[in-house]
Amino acid sequence: MSKDKSKQTPNSKPEEELSAIEEATELEPKDAANWWLKGIILSELQRYDEALTAVEKAIELEPENARNWWLKSDILSELQRYDEALIAVEKAIELEPENARNWWLKGYLLMNLKSNNDALKTMEKAIQLDPENAINWSWKGAILNILKRYDEALKAIEKAIELDPGNAFSWQRKVSPLIGLGRYAEALESSEKAIRLEPKDANGWWLKGIILTRLERYAEALEASEKAIKLEPKSAYNRWLKGEILNRLERYAEALEASEKAVKLNPEDAYGWRLKGSILSRLEQYDEALKAFNKSIQLTPEDASTWAYKAEMLYSLQHLDDALFSVDKALELDPQNDTSYNIKGVILMGSARYNEALACFDAASKRRINHLYLFNRGAVLFRLKRVDEAEDSISRARDLISKAKTKEGKEAQKNYDDVLQELRGAGHRISWWDWWFTKSNKPRFTFGIFLMAIVVTCVIAPFICGGSLGWFNCGKDWGTYIVPAAISTLLLILPVIARFGPQGVEVRPMLQPPEIDISELSKAIKPRLK
Repeated sequence: MSKDKSKQTPNSKPEEELSAIEEATELEPKDAANWWLKGIILSELQRYDEALTAVEKAIELEPENARNWWLKSDILSELQRYDEALIAVEKAIELEPENARNWWLKGYLLMNLKSNNDALKTMEKAIQLDPENAINWSWKGAILNILKRYDEALKAIEKAIELDPGNAFSWQRKVSPLIGLGRYAEALESSEKAIRLEPKDANGWWLKGIILTRLERYAEALEASEKAIKLEPKSAYNRWLKGEILNRLERYAEALEASEKAVKLNPEDAYGWRLKGSILSRLEQYDEALKAFNKSIQLTPEDASTWAYKAEMLYSLQHLDDALFSVDKALELDPQNDTSYNIKGVILMGSARYNEALACFDAASKRRINHLYLFNRGAVLFRLKRVDEAEDSISRARDLISKAKTKEGKEAQKNYDDVLQELRGAGHRISWWDWWFTKSNKPRFTFGIFLMAIVVTCVIAPFICGGSLGWFNCGKDWGTYIVPAAISTLLLILPVIARFGPQGVEVRPMLQPPEIDISELSKAIKPRLK
C-alpha cells in the first residue's frame, strides 16, 4: 500500500489532479514544483516509472531541494530498488539533516537491505528529531520485531499508540510482536482494532487472517483473506495467505491456484514460490516442488522458513543427508526457531541418532511449549527404551491438546490416547493368557481357544476311551499326545517369548508445516504519512 504524500490538493481525485498538473508543467516546464507534484500524484496512482521520470526532472531543475531527493528515494523504494533509494535519501539528509522524515525513510530502506541494526540506529535518530511522531515509534517497533526483541518492540509500538491511538498502522504493527510472544488473543484484538479504524485497509484483514491461521481457525482465516483480496486484488501477499490457508485445509488444487496467482502477480515474491513448493510436495510432485523451493531460496536465501520447508520435503523422500543440510541452514539463519529444531529431531530419528534427536526436541520445547514437540520427545525416549519417561512426555502432550476443538486437535488427542494405551503396557511383560484372551481381537481369541482345546484334549485323551475321542484319535503312542500338546503350548506362550503385544508398538514422530513468520512479511505493511 502506498504512502500518503504531503501537499496534495484536498478533496480531489488523483486522476483530476494529474490532468491539472500536466497542464501546469506544459505551461511552466521549468517550474520544479510542478514536476515534484506530478511525481507525487503518479506515485499515488502507482505509476512509479513515470513518477520517477517526473521527479528526476524536478531534481534537474532544483538539485538542492531535499524534498525532490526524498521523493525520488520513496519512489525507488516502491520499485524495490533499495540501493539506489538509499543513495537518494542520503542526499536528502545531506541537504536537510534535521528532517526526521529523511531519517525515517533511510531506516526503512536499511531494514529492507537487511541492515537491521543500522536501521534501528537510524530510526532512533528520527525519534530524537521528532519524538512525538507515532510513525517513527511504530517503525522502531517493526525493526525490533525483525530482530526478535519482542518485548522492546511491543513497548515502542505501545508508545506509538499512546501518541496516536487512532492510527490503524500502529495497531497493525502491534500484531507482530504479540505473535512472537505467543499472545494470540491480544494479537487478534489488535488486528480487529485496526480494522475498526480502517475497515477498507487490506493490511488489517491480512493480519487477522495470519493470526486465525496460527489459531487453526481456518474457516475464519479464509474469510479474512478473501476480504483482503477483495480490497486489494493485486496484492501477491493476499493471494499467498489464501493459498497458505487452503494448503492447511488440504484443499491442494485451490491452494496451488492461489500460489500460482501470487507468483504471477509478483514473480519476485519468494513466499509465493515457497508456498507453491509446499503444495507440490503434498501432491508428491517432488521435482517441481524442489524447483519452487530453490527459486524461493534464490530470491531470499536468508529466509530460514524456506530452508525448513525444503528439509521437510527431503525427509519425505528419505534424502536424510540433504534434509539435514537444509534444516541446519535454517537453524543457522534462525537459531531460535522451534519448528526447525523439531524437523531436525525427526530427521535425526530417521538416521537412528536418537540422543541427538532428543536434544533437538528438548531445544524446541525450551523455545516454545508445543504438544507435538512433547510427543516427538516421547517417541525418541521410547526408542531409547526409557518407557516411563516416554509415557510421561506423551501424557503432557495429551494434556496440552486436551481442550482443542479443531479437527486437527481432536485427531491429535485420539492419536495420543491410542499411543498411551499401548505404552502403558510396554514396560511390562504381558502374560500369554492376557495376550490371547483378555487383550485380543476376535480372530486371535478364536485361535487361542482352538490351541487350548488341543492342549486339554491331549492331556485327558490317554485316560479315556483308549485315546480315541471321535475325530481325535491318538492311538496308544504317547508321542502322538506329547507332540501336538507341545506344539500348541509353544504357540500359546510364543507372545511372551517374542514380546508381542504392546512391546511391539512403534511410536512414530510427526511433522507439522513450519509456521508463518510475519517478521519479514510485515515489512510490506507501509504507513500512511500525514
